[in-house]
Amino acid sequence: MSVENVSHVTTIDDLMEIAFRITYDSPVMVRWPQTGKIRKLEMHFIPSLESKYDVNNSIMVFRTNEAAYVVPYHRKFEQILYDRGFFRKGMFVPFSNWDYPENHKEEWEHLVKSVLQD
Repeated sequence: MSVENVSHVTTIDDLMEIAFRITYDSPVMVRWPQTGKIRKLEMHFIPSLESKYDVNNSIMVFRTNEAAYVVPYHRKFEQILYDRGFFRKGMFVPFSNWDYPENHKEEWEHLVKSVLQD
């Protein structure tokens, strides 16, 4: 989960490589700093909508290959998904309301900062 320059992300495989991945086998502990609460984020929170994505507060989630992938929004990323036949569909977008993956806070913040700067 790292990107130094968005220009290197040109395929869906590149996008999946930099994204934060959530699967049925690996739920994620998420912290909401505004309340201090930590909760387990499991896949049932994200509908099983293959080849769909959604965006909230400059964070994007997409579903493919039995996993959910979360990345900061970038127009280029949306175009990659669109070109692969993905469609936007309303769904829960993890990490889009100041929440973050508890054990990966620094990596998530670095990814967000890297994408937003480009």
